[in-house]
Amino acid sequence: MERKRLIADRFQRIWEVVEYIAREPGQSRKQLAERFSLSERQVQADLNVIRTEMRLPLVRRHGYRFVNEEGG
Repeated sequence: MERKRLIADRFQRIWEVVEYIAREPGQSRKQLAERFSLSERQVQADLNVIRTEMRLPLVRRHGYRFVNEEGG
């Protein structure tokens, strides 16, 4: 039961990161780590989930941001 709770908590946090990047594009990994009280390494792991498992168009271009199909 505890493991399921940890997975749910992590998914909720990752979704909060997605929403934050969508609202505030251009944040660095350090800024995201400070905002969510995480290590930069954990933020990077979450960003990897956003890119690979959620398949969202996250790029690092003057900070992290989402791009549309045209690349803008």
